[in-house]
Amino acid sequence: METAETKFFLTSEAARELDVSAGTVRTWEREGKLRAEHSGSGFRIFRAAELNDSKKQEQPSASDQYVEFGTDYQCHLLRERAAIQAASESRLDYRG
Repeated sequence: METAETKFFLTSEAARELDVSAGTVRTWEREGKLRAEHSGSGFRIFRAAELNDSKKQEQPSASDQYVEFGTDYQCHLLRERAAIQAASESRLDYRG
């Protein structure tokens, strides 16, 4: 029987467990938010207990990150639209 102490996950499996991308798991490992062991061939190996601890912490899910990105992108589009509108209005004033 596998316990949290003996069960291991590769990066993609850990990502699925945490509901984030594999890139996010690698970033969290580099930043020290997750601990991983490295196999002789260079694979990151995460203990189930480490992932369970991480789940308990308040980390944004992939959907939360998307909403944040979406909001930033919408602001960018609104600023861009305002700039285009201001430019077209100034051309109308110039043509008189």
